[in-house]
Amino acid sequence: MATENFGTTFMKFIDKLAEKESDFKLTFHDLTLQAGALKTKLEGFVVLDLAIVREKKPDSNLKLPNLLGQVFRKGEIAVTINERETLQLKAENKEFGLDLIDKQFFKTVQSGLGDGRTSLWSSLSQARKVAEELRDEGLTVTISYRGSKVVTIGSNAKPTFSQLVTGSDAIQIDSLLKLIELGL
Repeated sequence: MATENFGTTFMKFIDKLAEKESDFKLTFHDLTLQAGALKTKLEGFVVLDLAIVREKKPDSNLKLPNLLGQVFRKGEIAVTINERETLQLKAENKEFGLDLIDKQFFKTVQSGLGDGRTSLWSSLSQARKVAEELRDEGLTVTISYRGSKVVTIGSNAKPTFSQLVTGSDAIQIDSLLKLIELGL
């Protein structure tokens, strides 16, 4: 007789809930994840639309912005790494906010992406592509640093001068000084 693991049982549970077009709320209270010396703590909640998850699961061509916009109803998560508040995520009504608290953590993550030889034009091209996909899906992402807006990308971006720099109507630079400070 074969036994089910927790993951298989959990997915069956999710599928049953999805049949009833339920939302699924995950609440994190002092959830600690540890990998080696890196200790990450999550606080907050996420509400997922399970009917959409079930509907979209088989489609391997589904783009991330589309999935995010359809699956996430709302949520707030505070991330603390090694006892230092690092970032806060908020989502509601197709708007996602990422507030960077620890600049050094962000720079470490940023330096770990790519080979360090990525040109400004290549990075800008990637940013334009993501921003336009978000806009096409009716989604907005706002990146802030310690509560001050830095960049807004997607459908709610209303660039003025920044459109001349970025070449996109889906990228709004809210604070050039903070953008330079973060090295975005």
